[in-house]
Amino acid sequence: MVQLDINKEISLQRIRDIKQYLWIDRQTRAVLLEFSTYNANVDLLAFTSMLVEFPVTQGAVHSCRTEVMKANALNVFTVFLYICRCLLAIGVSVWIGFEVRKFIKVGREYFGAFSTWINWLLIFVSLGSCIIYLLFHFKLDSVLSEMNEDKNKYIDFGTVSLYQRAHRDFIGMLNALAIFKVVTLLKLNRRISLFMVILKDSGGPLVSFFMVFFVLIMAYASISYLWYGFAIAEFQSVLRTLYNLTGAFLGSFGFLNDLVEVNSAFSHVYFITFQITSNFVMLNVMVALLMESYEVFKNDSLLHPRDHELKGVMVDQIWTSIRDAVLMTNKLEE
Repeated sequence: MVQLDINKEISLQRIRDIKQYLWIDRQTRAVLLEFSTYNANVDLLAFTSMLVEFPVTQGAVHSCRTEVMKANALNVFTVFLYICRCLLAIGVSVWIGFEVRKFIKVGREYFGAFSTWINWLLIFVSLGSCIIYLLFHFKLDSVLSEMNEDKNKYIDFGTVSLYQRAHRDFIGMLNALAIFKVVTLLKLNRRISLFMVILKDSGGPLVSFFMVFFVLIMAYASISYLWYGFAIAEFQSVLRTLYNLTGAFLGSFGFLNDLVEVNSAFSHVYFITFQITSNFVMLNVMVALLMESYEVFKNDSLLHPRDHELKGVMVDQIWTSIRDAVLMTNKLEE
């Protein structure tokens, strides 16, 4: 590992030295360049990692990753975020108390409901996001203090960026689970109730459909990775290939010109067959599966509760939560 200096001449001399002593030769498989920058005007830190790989099959494959993170300067927005995170921790603690009381009251039947598992999954994801944020906060403080002690020393922000990415992933899962909870509450609505019944009835065929669809998109991803991975950044890994093919399925295909430049004849056939197979065939098969269940349940009025019940249930749950919180507070005071 070679550490460059903040002085340009010293850094160039070190680069010339490693070039002179054949630091990169035929046995070299990768070269990694990492650096960090800080913008005091907007209080942002940026960690950049550039990687060039030299596979055995010759050639070079490059990739770049940049993570931007906020420093710890206090302002109105950061104070607001701290307050929100504290409220989240308090809310999760109260929620755990409610769930434990419910388990003590109900017993083993408590774990029989599917919503119970969703509740505990939400609790664990919330706790995980709080723990990851604390680790990110402490690690960032440690790195910044180390940087202030010796400004000529290279400071690795890689671990800090990993904590930040993990925190964003936890927040994403938390949002998805929260939306799912809201949808389960909206099942009291006539249309949402019908939609959930249709999904439940067509669950088996839909699982088989998604397995076939996964095999199909993996086949196209393998072809894309092997045929275009050496020349197009969007196909340099299987995961990136799957991501871009999913975007193409949804209508985002900005890489089409790059495909044509690599191989014009094959690219047109590849792209047209992918669009026809995924959009015209597979999508219509899924719609047909849902419509088959819809025809069965659309006239069954017993499955559709009245719409005005939703408002009453929501109001009852809010008042119940407030009453339980007040009772718990009184017991703690006693």
